Amino acid sequence: MIAEVYTLNAFVVLVLLALAPRWRALALAERRPTRLPAAMGLIFGLGLCNHWLLLSTPAIVLVLWPAGGQVPRALPRTLPWLLLGLLPCARIVLRSQQPIPNFASTR
Repeated sequence: MIAEVYTLNAFVVLVLLALAPRWRALALAERRPTRLPAAMGLIFGLGLCNHWLLLSTPAIVLVLWPAGGQVPRALPRTLPWLLLGLLPCARIVLRSQQPIPNFASTR
């Protein structure tokens, strides 16, 4: 039996692909989605910490493509949330630079 290690990655991609049409519909209706870009940015950042989502990024872009110029205008609001989602990766990198504590007693 082989362990499936990409389950969380598949879940994140499916959530992003489920949210992208909603964002596109709001953008095409000329309504400003308030929380949706932030949520997608946060989920994408957390997904990047789990596994590189670069292969699924073109699919998300294709779903959002018909919205035209509405999506790029929301990117400045989305970017801080994406960076917030990347914080666990930054913590891992910073912790890897610290010395390993020695808990063995040296009596």
